[in-house]
Amino acid sequence: MTLLQSQKILLIGIGFYDYEAAIAAEFRSLGAEVWAENEQPPELRGRLAPLRRRLSPDTEGALRRHRAAMLERARLLGRLDHVVVIKGTLLDDDFLHALRDIQPHARFTAYHWDSMARFPDLIRRQALFDRVFTFDHADAASQPGFTLRPLFYRPELHLAQPVETTIDLCFVGWLHHERLRQVDRIREQAKALGLSTFLYLSTGGWTRLKLRLGHGGRDVFSRPQPFAEYVGRTLASRAILDLPHPSQTGLTMRAIETVGANRKLLTTGADIAKYNFYRPANVHILDPLEPTIDPAFLTGPMIKLPSEIVQQYSLRAWALDVLGITQPADFLSSTVGNHA
Repeated sequence: MTLLQSQKILLIGIGFYDYEAAIAAEFRSLGAEVWAENEQPPELRGRLAPLRRRLSPDTEGALRRHRAAMLERARLLGRLDHVVVIKGTLLDDDFLHALRDIQPHARFTAYHWDSMARFPDLIRRQALFDRVFTFDHADAASQPGFTLRPLFYRPELHLAQPVETTIDLCFVGWLHHERLRQVDRIREQAKALGLSTFLYLSTGGWTRLKLRLGHGGRDVFSRPQPFAEYVGRTLASRAILDLPHPSQTGLTMRAIETVGANRKLLTTGADIAKYNFYRPANVHILDPLEPTIDPAFLTGPMIKLPSEIVQQYSLRAWALDVLGITQPADFLSSTVGNHA
């Protein structure tokens, strides 16, 4: 497709796995020229970044130098059509004003895949953007100018060919908050029920070492699982486990990916029942304090979702909405509680 032919886009992300690379690739597949930036300075990225932040006396200086370098690179790009910022926690007002001065013709769009309850300092800064999208229905309802646009599944997860199911329950994600306790509980239940699992929590090397020294962290690793491996595990699984942060009411990437992969979902995120793809046969809501597997849910048949709903959550639809080519669908269900 060439909907964006001859258009030029600057994408500024947070270095979240390789999702921003996938977004840039999707923009390019639509015909656009794309330049991608990471809001984090090079010296504050990677597995050793937490240690560097503790040891470096000049973190703010690194940020200032990095912002200045990004502005200079933006100046050399010529006239841009779009500037898309993912979250932008490290981009201050001065940087955004300067970038607007450099690129006065560009449409500035912000996209948030974290809830404002976790990052309230970002709310005021959204006035500097032309459009603001959020993955969180609560923020869309409470913040003027915020538009709901849930996350997406990548095309690799939406395969027509059937894949042999070898895993009953799969979880892959970052270690935070109560996840380790929840995963430990699920693992023991699955073992008692004779269910096969694949459980993979990633964290920094220091945290993993402390867990291992304390004889814990059985399913904790010091590197994220590569996306290709994650796709294989997901497609080989009967159901996916989702354990969102308790301060977050937006749907996780993991939850959306089950729509594209046509897999069942067990989640502690009760707000999922508000969305148009929710079907009790496909999605089981867990108690976050005492998550409990229902074997009948795992073995029961799935309800096939309408193709138009599935496509609404694709990366292609996300890209078109965020760039203003299309308008976001009504993702919230008008029949909450009445699904088959």
